[in-house]
Parts: sequence; structure tokens; C-alpha cells
Amino acid sequence: MILLHDAQVLQEDLEKACDWSDKWQLPFNEGKCKVMHFGMKNNKHLYAMRGFLLNEVDHEKDLGVTIDSKLVFNVHVADVAMRANRKLGMVYRAFKFLNMDGFLRLYKAIIRPTLEYCNVVFNSLHCKEEDLLEKVQERATKLIFSIRHLPYSERLKILNLPTLAYRRQRAHLIQIFKILHGVDSISADSFFSVMKMLEHVVILLN
Repeated sequence: MILLHDAQVLQEDLEKACDWSDKWQLPFNEGKCKVMHFGMKNNKHLYAMRGFLLNEVDHEKDLGVTIDSKLVFNVHVADVAMRANRKLGMVYRAFKFLNMDGFLRLYKAIIRPTLEYCNVVFNSLHCKEEDLLEKVQERATKLIFSIRHLPYSERLKILNLPTLAYRRQRAHLIQIFKILHGVDSISADSFFSVMKMLEHVVILLN
């Protein structure tokens, strides 16, 4: 819950930011500034910049990731799946025939990066969202005519492709390694406790 004092401090910070922008002649566009409230017990205070009441939104895209007020990432996953399917359609229309080598080159260069961009951020997904992403890869493997009649799991074995769920877990473990070894400038102590982190790793590996 955001207390009234905290809301007042945030409003004062907004006013200081506006004063700074005026001083350096870098004015904010208040119409593009928005407010997103997090938490079920959030009092949803109103905030303003230069007297302009900021619009409230349920989700907003930042650096390619759509953040929603419930932090469930269903909007982001739907957008990712849509963009990946569009690229898959472009590949389908551009190539009348694809062998395995050609497919893997195109898929790994064009489609899979779209499905995996910032996947560490939205790794904790519901089954519905996981299936939505996995179906894109499942549909992609059917572009190879010689194996399209096989079950999805068999197509993955032949192509030596892991599931996207496995790839997300792998990325998660890599990120933990980077934090613990100082590759990313994030304090491991402030980010998680080592014991809880080890328990989380064991869960991922199982």
C-alpha cells in the first residue's frame, strides 16, 4: 500500500524533475507521461506534472517489454507471439522449399530471438502463456515438409532444438550466474539470498 506521505514525496519528485527539465530546456511531454499502479491494495493516488493530470494505464511498453500492472505479462506474451507469427508467415511466403539446415538458420536468426527477447524478465508464466509461445515454435517446425507429419517432440529431436520452456530456464540460470560473479552490476545480496537462490536453482533443474 502506498501511504499518503509516499505519494506526496513522489509528487514532489515529479515537480523537481519538471524544474530540472525547464532549467536545461529539455521539457517533458506531459501527454506521453503515464502512471501505472501496482498492488491490489494500492490507493491509486493521482499525480500531475505542471498541473497536467497524468493518465493511468494498465500496461506500457518499455525497451521492448510490455509491463502490466499485475506483472503477469499476458499482454507482452500475446504481442511477442503475434510478432513472431508474422515473421514466420514472411518466411513461409518467401521460401517455397526449406531443408533442415536452411530452416534452422532462418529460425534461429529471425524468429527465435523475437520469442526469447528479455525472457528472463517474463520467465514466470502461466501455462496459457507458455503454450502460446511454444505453439509458434511448433508451427515453425512444420515448415519442413519431410518431417511435418511427425509429432512435435520428434521434430525437435531431429532438428536438435530444445523447447522454449527449457531455453527460458537456461537463460534464468545464466542470469543468476552473471549476478553471482559480478558480470552484471547488480548486488547479489540485495537481489536475493543465496539459500533461496539455491532452492530456486534446484527447482529449475528438476
